[in-house]
Amino acid sequence: MLYSFIRSAIKNLRTYVFIILWSCFAFTGCATHVQMYPGEALEAGKQAIIRSDNETGDHIGIFKVDNKITTLSPIRAREVSVLPGKHTIFVIVEYPFSHASGSLWLIAEPGGRYIVKESSDWRRVTMWIEDEKTGKKVGGITGSDDEPQ
Repeated sequence: MLYSFIRSAIKNLRTYVFIILWSCFAFTGCATHVQMYPGEALEAGKQAIIRSDNETGDHIGIFKVDNKITTLSPIRAREVSVLPGKHTIFVIVEYPFSHASGSLWLIAEPGGRYIVKESSDWRRVTMWIEDEKTGKKVGGITGSDDEPQ
């Protein structure tokens, strides 16, 4: 009798957890793009776009911009729009059996489009930000020697 009750309770708990998680995904729209400034969306030439590079098969999620969380969803933002100026971007890279995180700097230009990149040799992870058009490195690790003050 007690065994049946426990089994039923576990089955119901699984159902509730599934419903809650599914609702989170459904209502957040997978958190692909997040506007990180107040007010109405600006035209492309007055804002900058930062997106994660997911061509490597690893998931790079943008977790925070200027200490503000991008989304409460379990799925991290893959693209954010910001106002021009200096920003700190906290990213999380998820691998099959581990993850890495880091804080990056970027001075966003009006109309700029940027890509958060990463490279890993399974011992060390390197992260940086590139200009989407030129492929030139324009941002790096917060506190590094190349960070503008």
